[in-house]
Amino acid sequence: MIPRAIFLVIAFALFPTLGAADEAPKFTDMSVIALHSGTNKISGFAPDGPDGIVTKAWRDNGNAHGFNVFTVMMRNRKAPKDEEWEFVSFFDGNTETLTLTDAPHTTEDFVRSIRFVRGAVDGHRETLAIVANRNIMGGDGIPDQTTVSLTVFKLITRADNAPVGRPTHYFERFKSWRNSRQYCNSDTALAVELGLPAPDYWPASNLPGGCP
Repeated sequence: MIPRAIFLVIAFALFPTLGAADEAPKFTDMSVIALHSGTNKISGFAPDGPDGIVTKAWRDNGNAHGFNVFTVMMRNRKAPKDEEWEFVSFFDGNTETLTLTDAPHTTEDFVRSIRFVRGAVDGHRETLAIVANRNIMGGDGIPDQTTVSLTVFKLITRADNAPVGRPTHYFERFKSWRNSRQYCNSDTALAVELGLPAPDYWPASNLPGGCP
């Protein structure tokens, strides 16, 4: 595995900074919430304190196209003795999605990556869900270089005066952009574009774009 400091030096040497048209949001103090396969109980999952559970389960496909399914639950602090857990869904406008899924393919050429992250946005502590999805077009092979679309969801606590229809806690899309750089691995796009840790399986012979 390439050490993180060396990785970032190589990455920024090979790839110039983004232009203003597709500039990423400014995040600081980013730390990935580590998840293992199964149930992950996370203390203080939300910035305002409630605990959370993130499940990660493999959906086997009998070939290279299996994927992990991620679900989120949080405690309802108004329930007696915090005994009630509530489902946390993902909203893109008015479109609600109950789960997130990744697409590791052979792992060396991840198509879609998911990260749950704690960090600061404009100085405010937030819990985020980040999706990096490679834009594989007709005629492209999965190992080929492609641009990457990144979507950031922010964990929201429903306001008391909010319209009926949203759950107590939910993730809402607040930023998405397509990168002009090209990658063969969506995990490496997260490392280069957002400074998240490089994947443990990173082959030392690969360039930061994730390509041989």
